[in-house]
Formats: sequence, C-alpha cells, structure tokens
Amino acid sequence: MKMNRSVSKLLDKWLNRIVCGDWIEIMRQIPSESIDLVMFSPPYWGLRDYGVEKQIGQELTYQEYIEKLVLGCREIKRILKKTGSMYIVIGDVYSGGKRNQGGKTPHPKGYKGLDKLPPCPPTGLPPKCLIGIPWRLALALIDDGWILRNDIIWYKPNHMPSSVKDRLTNTYEHVFHFVKSRKYYYNLDMIRIPPKWIEVWSRKGSSKEPYKQNNPRARWGLTRDELRKLKLTKHDIAVGRVGNFKYTDPLHVKAYHFKGKNPGDLWSILTRPFPEAHFAVYPIDLCVYPILSSCPPDGVVLDPLCGSGTTMLTCELINHKKWDEFKVFINEEAKKVNWKLKWIGIDINPEYCELSKKRLRPFITQKPLDMFVKGV
Repeated sequence: MKMNRSVSKLLDKWLNRIVCGDWIEIMRQIPSESIDLVMFSPPYWGLRDYGVEKQIGQELTYQEYIEKLVLGCREIKRILKKTGSMYIVIGDVYSGGKRNQGGKTPHPKGYKGLDKLPPCPPTGLPPKCLIGIPWRLALALIDDGWILRNDIIWYKPNHMPSSVKDRLTNTYEHVFHFVKSRKYYYNLDMIRIPPKWIEVWSRKGSSKEPYKQNNPRARWGLTRDELRKLKLTKHDIAVGRVGNFKYTDPLHVKAYHFKGKNPGDLWSILTRPFPEAHFAVYPIDLCVYPILSSCPPDGVVLDPLCGSGTTMLTCELINHKKWDEFKVFINEEAKKVNWKLKWIGIDINPEYCELSKKRLRPFITQKPLDMFVKGV
C-alpha cells in the first residue's frame, strides 16, 4: 500500500531521525496511515527509574501502566497503515517485591537514577503472585480493537540466573504481533528456515553425496536434489521410507514447502551484552524476523520507545546487507531484496536519544539540527 504524495511529503521530515520527546505527543504530529511497521519494548512496570519525567513504568498501579500503553497504541493505530503490523516485546513482574529490582547496582558507565523507587505499592494481588502484565495488556488491546495474530515466545538460552528456591527461573518474554485489519502485509517467504532433512547436507553442498557420518538418512543413498525430486511427504521423512505409500492423515501427507518451513512462534535467541548506559536492550536478532516479514521494501519502521536504538540499527544492517551481524538464520530470498528501509525513533530520555545516534552514526549522518523535538 503506497502513500499518496501529500502524506509522503509530510512524513519526509521525520524519516531516519531520532526524535526526543513524549511518544504520544510526537506521534500526534506524524501523518495518519503512513507507517508500515511498529516495533517497541516499553519499560517494564516498576522495574527501574530512568530519571526523566513522564517516563513509562513509574505508574502507581499496573492498571494505570496498561491504560497508558493502550492510549499510546491507539495513536499507533492511527498512524499505522491498514496493511501494517505492531510488535510489542514485554515481560512480567511479581507482586510484593521491590519496584527497582536489579536497579540498585550502579551502572558501569555511571548512569544515575536507578535506585530512587519506593517499594512496590499494593496491587490487590497476593504477595509473590505473577501479575500477568503481558496477558492483561494483550487482552486490553484486543478489547480496544486490535487483532492479535501471534504470541511469540522469546526464549533466552543465556537467561539471567535466579537464586529463588520456590519457583522456576524466568527464561522468556512475550513478543505480541498485532494488526489493525484482517488483510495486512506479511511475507513468510522472507523468514522461512530450512527443514531438518535438508540441513544434514548443508556441509557438503546440494549436488554432492550425502553426508555419511552421524547421518541417519545416509542409508537412503540419496543426494538432496534427488530427495527433493521424490517429493517426499512429512510422514516419509519421519519414518525413513522411500516409495509409493499412501496415507489418509492430512498432517502426514502434506509436503514441505520448497522454500523452507515456517519458523514457528518459539524463538530461541541469545541476549547480547551492551556496554553503554542502558539496562534493557533487546538484541538485533529479535527484530530481524518481524522486519523482514512485516515491512515491505521501501517501508517505514517506527520504534516509539526506542531506547538505545536497536530497532533502527537492525533496519540499517538489513539495508547494508550486513547479514553476518545476525545470529539467526537469514534465507537467500531475504538477502536478494534491495530493502531501502526508512525508520523513525522516539524516546523521552535525551541521553538515550544521543546513545541511539551514536550507534547509528556509522550508517547515517544526521544534520546538526535534526528534529530534536521536545515533548510537551
């Protein structure tokens, strides 16, 4: 869905800019239905004080926190195209704890303001109870008219250890995929991954003999190309049979897609260390699949709570075909595309705006007076 010229002209002044100010006030100045993809991670409720007024996460109740996010998403819905998507990365907290858990230790870069929070106010829930903020937010957004398409689980293999002895360690966060209309842009081919039966030949090449060592399929005596020509079904692959077999179960007779399989909604992605003064940085690997699948080439990506600028950095790595920077599989279909993505970043913290610009400087040179807008 292309924008008309008048909307495109109004949007031009915002493109490839980091804008400092309140996210709702800034978004009100962006033209309606001009954004292709929104991806962001709000500060988690009661976790840290980032030292600026009007920040999100310092509300007295979790209900007020969710209400504020719903209001912001309402403005996102206005500026999002009918074909657009919104991804929200969010985790949960427990009732009865200290609001600044993890924030007492001074940051090595000297960032202050993380140890000012009082104990968590009463939530109306029993102590030690998981509040369920991701679920409550998802249901509130559905009630507000959004369509929830996926609850992606971001599993962290290198998750933070926990000393707690009466429950399991938290190892994942939610990535919610919302859309505003039933018909929207989504290109699954950009994020397809190889089926397992193809991977066993990956080290030898498609035209060579099967990889024999530790390969249970080597007994078939087939190369990958020969295996593809047979058009084996999932049941054939599962039981190791080759021949004319008939099955009535539709789950067993469906052949693999020749471009690869759907990556599913459980993503095992490592967190990455970040030495600068920001505590909550999600990795570029978490952004790449949403961007490749849900934003068309020449599209516009918005992160309205951009923090250290990871979403925008991911766009630039894609634009410059820096595929080796990613630790997740990127298929050849995505690598062939000339993406030319544009982006907009918003954050209320001037320090983080400068941090984002620093990370993006190798790719983008911003003018001295670069839309540094102060929110009301």
